[in-house]
Amino acid sequence: MHDYSDANCTKILKRLADAMTTDSVVLIADMVLSATTHEEDMPAVAMDVAMLVMGGKERTEDGFRKVLEPAGLELVKVWRASFGAGALVEAKLAGSTV
Repeated sequence: MHDYSDANCTKILKRLADAMTTDSVVLIADMVLSATTHEEDMPAVAMDVAMLVMGGKERTEDGFRKVLEPAGLELVKVWRASFGAGALVEAKLAGSTV
């Protein structure tokens, strides 16, 4: 998702949501930036600058909510890697009980 603007991410996710059933989940493998940055976050911040040049961006957990919710999806959990900014963002249809 980091290659795309918020509007394009929401369009993509809306198409996924339209094809989902109440027991479906979406897993997004991407970087998830911390709300505040520290020295160890600098590689992810540098990648964010590169993505901005191409029209995309790295997102925080709240940034993922911003593109998921208008698509009819709800963030369930962010599964973070043990190091770095890599993560899996888990989402479901808004209001479903998965």
